[in-house]
Amino acid sequence: MKPFQLLTALALLAGGGKALADSVVLKNGGRYAGTITAIEDGHLLLLTTPVPGLGQVTQKIPNNQTQGIEFEPSAERDALIRNASARQLPALRALWKGLAPALKIPGAPTARIGLRLGLVLLSENTASASAEALEVFQKIAGTASAPSEREAAQQGLLRALMQSGKTETAESLALEFLKTQSGPALRAESRLTLASARTRELRHHLEENPRWQEDTQACKEHTAL
Repeated sequence: MKPFQLLTALALLAGGGKALADSVVLKNGGRYAGTITAIEDGHLLLLTTPVPGLGQVTQKIPNNQTQGIEFEPSAERDALIRNASARQLPALRALWKGLAPALKIPGAPTARIGLRLGLVLLSENTASASAEALEVFQKIAGTASAPSEREAAQQGLLRALMQSGKTETAESLALEFLKTQSGPALRAESRLTLASARTRELRHHLEENPRWQEDTQACKEHTAL
């Protein structure tokens, strides 16, 4: 049975999907409202509707003119974070890449986007997808502003390490998490990681020692595992 704590954490982090607008506060006191889609090439890209009923346009606002950014729930963005599957991988990747510079900003959706991206990548169960998920979780775990987002990423990190075959690293990290004041979900994930690692070791031990009952040392190792 696969653990569900990370999915639960992601759902709790996804927000209520209220139809509010992100805000960009300028150094000159001005303010723009819309949906922030990316921060790239020294500019912030803001999707806005200047004239109601005439469609949306993207405004490019230079970073050096920006005083601050305020993120609000976005129905479309939050729906993608909650429900995205493998079919939405391109959209998730693009959104993650575009908003990666905002990962440290309190209230930014970047970590939540990355958490969903990592989960979808792990569901692909390929070497390349696992490696990509590992990179995403590592970045969130080390950079996100909210402790809850960092812990959710640490859960994903343990899964990605195990799926990538980096069992020893996953074991070491799980033991480290259990020594800290981590939350119950991360502690459960850590214990599951250790149990999974020991199971693999036991299977290997049985393959190498089919007559382990007749060998005192092999018997001790079997009991320990």
